[in-house]
Amino acid sequence: MNPETPEPEKRLKLTRAADIRARKVNFLATDLIPLGTLTVLSGNSGVGKTTIALNYLAQLTRGELEGFYFGKPQSVIILSPEDDEAAITRPRLEAAGADLERVHFMSASRRTANGEIDTYIQFPNDIPLLVEAVKQTGAAAIMIDPIASLIAGNLDKREDVRASFDRLAAEVAKEYQLGIILIAHNRKGTGQVRHMVSGSTAITDAARSVLAVAKNDEDETIVLAVDKSSYSTAEGLNLAYRLTSVEISLANGQTSTVARAECLGASDVTVAELHARHSGEEQVNADRNAAQQFILEHLQGSPGLEAAAGDVLKAGRAAGFNDSEMKDARRRCRDPKVASRKSGFGAGWVWGVEVEIDDPQSSPEDTQGGTKVAKVAGFDIQPPSPPSLPPTTEDPTLDIPEEGKEAA
Repeated sequence: MNPETPEPEKRLKLTRAADIRARKVNFLATDLIPLGTLTVLSGNSGVGKTTIALNYLAQLTRGELEGFYFGKPQSVIILSPEDDEAAITRPRLEAAGADLERVHFMSASRRTANGEIDTYIQFPNDIPLLVEAVKQTGAAAIMIDPIASLIAGNLDKREDVRASFDRLAAEVAKEYQLGIILIAHNRKGTGQVRHMVSGSTAITDAARSVLAVAKNDEDETIVLAVDKSSYSTAEGLNLAYRLTSVEISLANGQTSTVARAECLGASDVTVAELHARHSGEEQVNADRNAAQQFILEHLQGSPGLEAAAGDVLKAGRAAGFNDSEMKDARRRCRDPKVASRKSGFGAGWVWGVEVEIDDPQSSPEDTQGGTKVAKVAGFDIQPPSPPSLPPTTEDPTLDIPEEGKEAA
């Protein structure tokens, strides 16, 4: 090469797949928050997303978070410039039962002619400071709340988002195998849940896990949905949370009432439904998608409006639906509801149309399998056929291992 010819900026690099060692992806919170990458947690302002995130961190500091560090208490780093640490964040952590010795609030200062003054942190320029904080604390998790306050540039521009997110993922999350939770706000409107995150779609494209929360006004719960999960089969899972009030003692001898998030388990209501409901676009039957309609029509032709869950899934596959679509559709059937239950002691799981009877004059014949059912428009109940339905060996409605249910 002519010495006067500048070298190209990029050089070809080839790596054989055979030379790469396969590795397992571990989770900070089983199936929800992977280690070594970014997780986006989004929701409307004031819905409780930060309270839920702090609940995860509190469990991690106690070694009680179901995941890679279960039984091993870990330190965490929090960057939350919009919330007062003394008035808001510490009380929430205390209410959640965090080991406060393992929680570190990160900020920065700079030297001036008049001495040290506090300054703001922004990424990607201040990633070296974050790396230094990780080395000093040995943190297993970082919460950045909200990303709009800590990411430089315009969040609506893909190149600005990727400039920060790619470096956070590569230089911090992957390099030190920790989980980074990015709190994001939603924009107004409807559509696919992950597309409601305020800013460029690069925000959710760069994350390997996208969690979304919404409030269910009917029972005052908060629903958390796994809207994207690149490393687990939990996509489509919805968990219900309740915010409870906890009274804590303050340094001045007074007390304060603070919210704490409590996981109630799987939710039949999805975040997508709640967004539609809040926007006024929900219709009782019109929002029934093709998979839901298929399930209801299949059960309509079954004795007692129920069938072995494995058989319904098999029929769905033959009709072009995958198991994940079928399970999610079953959970979202609301009018009528399709329940998943055991068909009998030692028997398998069945899916069945389930509607409670309000008529006190209903006869015993209207009760099947211990569940009250009633005629629903378009559904004629047929007598159950003896013997009981052929069993399936497991509950096909579950998308994640048993231990994943307790991850939150």
